[in-house]
Amino acid sequence: MAIVNEVIVTGRVKRRLIDQAAKLWQRLSYWTKASDVEFDDGKTAEEKIGNINGITSDFSLDDENICASSSMAHRAHERFDEFTDGGRIVSINIGDDGKPYIVYKDGADTVLKKLGEPEIATMNASIIGTGGSIDVGTDCYVAYIIQHSGKYGNSIGVGNFENYTFEQSYDASTGILTWKSNVHNFGGYVTIVKILR
Repeated sequence: MAIVNEVIVTGRVKRRLIDQAAKLWQRLSYWTKASDVEFDDGKTAEEKIGNINGITSDFSLDDENICASSSMAHRAHERFDEFTDGGRIVSINIGDDGKPYIVYKDGADTVLKKLGEPEIATMNASIIGTGGSIDVGTDCYVAYIIQHSGKYGNSIGVGNFENYTFEQSYDASTGILTWKSNVHNFGGYVTIVKILR
């Protein structure tokens, strides 16, 4: 079989003069219809693509003829990953007691846990100054300080203030609980509640 060297040219048209006096040309396009384009499996482009009528990134759109964009699929995956705790939550079932349970993977094991009844643990930590951070671990949904003991006041003398404020936040991805107060804490300690996964 002889090898044929060829150059493929696309997007060209042919024009034919049909009225010389009016300088009117007829444009002959070589584009084909989707029903004329055949794939290797014998299906036409129309059969392959069907009734797809565009691409969208709009979650509120409900149209079976519109395809989801890769951006929309990525955001849907992120929401799914967040809802399933990184794929750990396998399913949600109703138990024999009529209560909802989550089934999730804990390493190689499958664990059944009742929703609404998380395991609670406490820990104590020392604090000093006007702010800091405490590593409480990444094994909890929420961690927060509920009790503060010790003295707090200004830098000149120790004394309690009525306008004492204590702010805190927990980062579940790092396991760090940060705190900040408007006055200095002098060697106190706190009790931390951990809602475990």
